[in-house]
Amino acid sequence: MSRHYTSTTRRRRSIATVATLLIAALAFAGSERAASAAGSTGPTLEEVPISLLAKPADMKSGPDGKMWFTELTGNNIGNIDPVTKKVTEYPMPVPACVPYAINGAPGNNIWFTAVGPGCNAIGQMDLATKKITLHRIPTLQAHPADLKVGPDGALWFTELVGNKIGRFDTTTFEFEEFPLPRLAALPQDIAVIGDNKVWFSEQGSNRLSNIDVTTKQIESYPYPTPLAQVLDIDPGADGKTIWFAEIVGNKVGKFDPVTKKFTEYNSPTLASSPFTISAGPDGAMYFTMLTGRGVGRVDPVTGKVTRTQLHVAALDASRYLVPASDRRCPGWGLPAWHLAVLLRPGSGQGGRPDSVTDPLGCSERPHPALTQCGETGDGPERSVASSMS
Repeated sequence: MSRHYTSTTRRRRSIATVATLLIAALAFAGSERAASAAGSTGPTLEEVPISLLAKPADMKSGPDGKMWFTELTGNNIGNIDPVTKKVTEYPMPVPACVPYAINGAPGNNIWFTAVGPGCNAIGQMDLATKKITLHRIPTLQAHPADLKVGPDGALWFTELVGNKIGRFDTTTFEFEEFPLPRLAALPQDIAVIGDNKVWFSEQGSNRLSNIDVTTKQIESYPYPTPLAQVLDIDPGADGKTIWFAEIVGNKVGKFDPVTKKFTEYNSPTLASSPFTISAGPDGAMYFTMLTGRGVGRVDPVTGKVTRTQLHVAALDASRYLVPASDRRCPGWGLPAWHLAVLLRPGSGQGGRPDSVTDPLGCSERPHPALTQCGETGDGPERSVASSMS
C-alpha cells in the first residue's frame, strides 16, 4: 500500500505548508522565466509538502528517475516525481523500523539502511513490484548509518554501534563485516572515488579511514583538528579528493589520497557547525551549517570561502545536500527538520544564487530567505600532511 500526495492543493494549504516538513528543489530546467522576472539567471526554489512530522533524513535519485527519501519518524520511504511533483510513500513492513540512508542502485532497486528496535537491516525495494525486503545484518543492533555502492559493485555500509564496516552482496544477499581497529570509532558517512577503496569517516576516533575492497586492509588518517567531529564526507568535484565538514572544528577540508595531505578552510561564520558537504555542478564544494543559518561555498582552486545567508528561522536546521554526482534530477535538496535549501550557482557575484521562485507560486521575485551577503572566509587556509595511523 502506498500513499499519494500531489501539489495541486498547495495554494489552499499555504498555512499548513508552513507547519509541515518540506522538500526543496532548485529547478534549473525551465527556470528562465522566473529568472527573467527577477532580472537575473539564477535558480528557482520550489517546495513540495510531505507528511506531517515525517522528518526526512536522506535523499538520492533512483533508476526510475524519481527522487527517493527516507523518513525518520514517518516509518516510510518515499519518492517525488520531479515532473508532476507527486509524492508517494511506502510504509516499512514491520513497526519501529526507521529507514535512514538511501541509495538508488544497484539494479532496479532502492536500497536503504534500517535501524531501530524493529529492524537492523539493509532494506531493498523492488521498483517493479514495490515489495520491501529487509536483509538482517548479522551483528545485533549494528545501527547501519550509511551505504554506498563500492568499486566492486557491492553495497558497503557503516555500523555505528557495531563498530564495523560491512559489505552486502546484492546478488547472493551475503554479508561480510570487518571490525575496526579502534573501539568506539563511530563510523558514519561513506565516500567512493576511483581508487579501489571505500572511504568512511570515524566520528569517534577523529579519523578519515578507508578499506581496500580487494585486500580488506583498513587505513586511517587522523584529522589535523582535534575533536573535529566529522560526520559527513563526499568526493570532490575532481573525483580524486575526499572532502569533509567539521561540526566542532568549524571548518571544512579535503584530503588528497595521493599526497596524504589534509587542507582545511575556516568557515566564514563563528560557531556555524558545518554539517554536510557536497560537490556542485560548477566544481565548487557546498556545505550546510547547523547553527550558522547559511550555506557555504568553497572554490577548490582559489580556496575562497563565501556564504549565503538564510533568514527564515526554519532554515536554521537545514543540513543535507544531494551531490551533483548522485542525482539524475539536478538541484534537489533535502531537509532534516523543517526546510533545506540546496543552493546552486546563479549569475550573482561569486557564483551566489540571486533569485528563487515564491514557494507558493504567488509571484516570481527575489526570495526574502536569501541574502547575498558577500561574506568571505579566505583565510587562513591550513594544509597538513598526514601519516597513516
